[in-house]
Amino acid sequence: MDANRMIVFFGSILGVCMVVDIFKILLAKKLNNKLTPDRIYRMKKAISLLLIVFGIFLVAQGLIPEEIKEIKETLEKVAALYGN
Repeated sequence: MDANRMIVFFGSILGVCMVVDIFKILLAKKLNNKLTPDRIYRMKKAISLLLIVFGIFLVAQGLIPEEIKEIKETLEKVAALYGN
């Protein structure tokens, strides 16, 4: 591989990471006064519930893969009927 292309690739990756981090810092400063302890608590609860739901789904997929596969195929057929 050409060394110049690698330098450009890694440089662009570092540049994008730097821009994203700066954007996150600016966004965090704007959100700082809106994040009350009560809102943080509610967000943590919501995130915990989402993680539990996705965890249960992944465990179910591992334990009963055939049934999950049939459900997915049925959902895909229904979606195809409605044009999604």
